[in-house]
Amino acid sequence: AEDEGSTSCLVVGTESQQVVILDASGFSIMVKETLPSVPAFICCSGLLDVEYRLIVACRTGSVYIIKNGKLIGTTIELEARPCAMAVSGKSIIVGCMQNILHSFHFKGKKNYSVHMPAPIHCIENMVTDKLASESLQLVALGNGEVRMYKGKALMSIVKNDDSVTAVRFGKYAREDSALLSTFKQGGLAIKLLSRNSNLTKSSVSAGPPPEQDMPLNVPKKTKLYVEQTQRERDHAVDMHRIFQRDLCKLRLNTARAYVRMLTDGQGQVSFTSTATLRINAEVRGLGPAYTIVITLSNSGSKQISGCPLLVKYNPNIYAVDRPLIDLPAIVPGPQYRFDIAITCVDRAGGCDAVQVCVCNPQSAIPVL
Repeated sequence: AEDEGSTSCLVVGTESQQVVILDASGFSIMVKETLPSVPAFICCSGLLDVEYRLIVACRTGSVYIIKNGKLIGTTIELEARPCAMAVSGKSIIVGCMQNILHSFHFKGKKNYSVHMPAPIHCIENMVTDKLASESLQLVALGNGEVRMYKGKALMSIVKNDDSVTAVRFGKYAREDSALLSTFKQGGLAIKLLSRNSNLTKSSVSAGPPPEQDMPLNVPKKTKLYVEQTQRERDHAVDMHRIFQRDLCKLRLNTARAYVRMLTDGQGQVSFTSTATLRINAEVRGLGPAYTIVITLSNSGSKQISGCPLLVKYNPNIYAVDRPLIDLPAIVPGPQYRFDIAITCVDRAGGCDAVQVCVCNPQSAIPVL
């Protein structure tokens, strides 16, 4: 309601994904609307007998708008779950768990986003006679700050010694502008707005931070530094060529070592030039019980059959439940996965190499 003495109606969000409006007596339901998710925050705008909107932020991170008892098609998808919400004019101000304050128009268009230095606990509109039709937003943070924003411009910061859990702005006793804050440790603070305060000018200095004007402690130039600088200037071309040559050698040696590791079967992925099988071994677990996940794939054009999978290990250190696995026919294309459970039985906690081989029944040399 616009006036303080006007009759108000209670708006309730239920766990059954419904939003209901009760009558003034609170005994009967006047409006009921079902949402796609469970409502978490509800803000009201307008008059029930004329035109009204219910802005509902749900647990799934979506914001829905109910206009005159019907759910409209405008849906606002947030980047994270909401933790606070307020409505100012035709703007929806939502605080997310990523410490970001978003502002959206009723039509779903984003106005701006402001990053906060701490988690957002509460958002409250600050409406006074000095601001006329405009309103400021009070954002309570977990570090004890209550920030005052006009749009995305920071106007003032009120610092507290404890984390603020909730704020409320309005009339208190004979004062028209009072800020009530509750804290995590159970405290309550009441701050009164000065009648001579200027809410149109920001008290926070804009521009770069003051640390930018502080001079850096740069060490003095030594004789060695000057000689090295002059040497780099005189031999810049030769130094660049030597650096590029060493970099190419490093890349070449790395590529050769990687190819050697793959061909020797000691890497995570192993293959040979004569076979079309590729094997990938992945170890899961920290011990003493492990799981080796084997993935086989056939990159050729013909199927491979009759090749068992053998696990070679030290029986004094490890125990394997299936050291020999009879592989099915491996056709080209799909990947075949096998899980091998291995347990370390050495009381001293020793370790040794475990090899996985794909055997060839017609030769003593393994296929892979």
